Amino acid sequence: MRKVLIALVTISLLFISGCSQTNKDVAIEYLAEKGYDVDTYEGSGSMYQLTKEKIIDEFPIWALQTFEPGDYIGKEIETEYFRVDNHPLENWSNNGGVSANGNPLVSIIFVDGKPIGGYAIPNLDDDIDLLGYSTYDIDGKTLEEVHAIEDYPSWFDAWMEKYNEK
Repeated sequence: MRKVLIALVTISLLFISGCSQTNKDVAIEYLAEKGYDVDTYEGSGSMYQLTKEKIIDEFPIWALQTFEPGDYIGKEIETEYFRVDNHPLENWSNNGGVSANGNPLVSIIFVDGKPIGGYAIPNLDDDIDLLGYSTYDIDGKTLEEVHAIEDYPSWFDAWMEKYNEK
């Protein structure tokens, strides 16, 4: 009887551990559902608790989301980074003559083990730092496209007022 119980516990533990997915695994499936092929896994970001200050500090990331970032204040945020194929930013270029060098960096944002959004950055030369100017939503859309912004200054002021500490 004891051997049967130990065998059942062992099988149960193996089943549970085999069925649990890491954020990396979930992110790969999430990207595949969007039509992107993972080229390389670039690692995990640091975990942090989302605050209004963090939302303001990381405006280029949080403003691009299709969800309300304020709904996640106080939650633990995790990120996974990948280089992907079949993404619109593979062919990115700006008016200044800067062009992408292949697969963009895509970050998947997680809360409680579930992907809630993300962002993408074109693959640029190391000496070019355009974060904020070259950050796009997970599908390569601009801030204006994501939120259908017609009057950016008014939209920006309203967004910042929402998250500035009072």
